[in-house]
Amino acid sequence: MPTSAERPDPAGTVYRHDVARSRLPRDPLMWAAVLIGAAGLLVGAFFVLSPGGGGPGGSGSTAVPAAATQPTAAPTPSAEQPAAPTIPATTPPTTAPTTVPPPQPTGPTVFRQVASGRCLGIDGDGEKAAAKLVDCTDDPRQRWLADSIGPGLVTLVNQASNMCLDVEGHSADDGAKLQQYPCHGEANQQWRLVPTAGGSVLLAALNSGRCAHPDAGKHDAGTDIRQITCVDAPDQQWLLG
Repeated sequence: MPTSAERPDPAGTVYRHDVARSRLPRDPLMWAAVLIGAAGLLVGAFFVLSPGGGGPGGSGSTAVPAAATQPTAAPTPSAEQPAAPTIPATTPPTTAPTTVPPPQPTGPTVFRQVASGRCLGIDGDGEKAAAKLVDCTDDPRQRWLADSIGPGLVTLVNQASNMCLDVEGHSADDGAKLQQYPCHGEANQQWRLVPTAGGSVLLAALNSGRCAHPDAGKHDAGTDIRQITCVDAPDQQWLLG
């Protein structure tokens, strides 16, 4: 065994071997990679451990708690209203309204028009002589005998000729002429004396339901009398006298 060189240390001195220490890298790129990796680990740990994360116990979506069910309030009973007193129904009177009966002239009668004050007369003595509006005189051709032939129905017989007031040709048209004609008692010679509020009457022909009226509403002496639709106007109203 070779003899070691003499050392200046005393005998029994223990020598320590220096262990090489690890040093942190000095490369900037390496530092950046280390920091990015650490950040990634932190973010992953956050998502795993958060309540809404994908880790254990997480459902991936935030659950919304259901609204608490409110108890339904029972309806408050309303106070009972007192019943209205019962009013007994009154029975209307059974008396029928009074109706004015149509006038029933006796003896020869004059028909005086309300609108003009002129009378219903005949122009001539022959068959089919026209009925006219004439000045009122004592002429018998202006006097008529109302012969009752049924309820509310009369024939009008001219005192001078003994012929009846007649609707020419049994016409039912507006504007048909009135005339005197030998009495036969048919519907075109039957008349209703319809009372009005003023005490006058309408001369309504049974065959047509139309009323005696001066032609075109004229009031001159000599105006023809025709039948037109009844309107209860002064031109159609006649006073008996």
